[in-house]
Amino acid sequence: MPAARSAATRGQAARSASRAARSAGRSPVRAENAFLTQKCLFEFENDLFNSKKSYQA
Repeated sequence: MPAARSAATRGQAARSASRAARSAGRSPVRAENAFLTQKCLFEFENDLFNSKKSYQA
């Protein structure tokens, strides 16, 4: 069940990012949004790379 585990890991990482932002006096929501945006971009680029690889094979 790797999908559920990675979702839990993403949630934990987002929570720790918001906790770190709160302790630094910044908005936790903005920190979490920035984290999730980076995560989505990474996953999108990864999917794009994998789809290009499958077409070249």
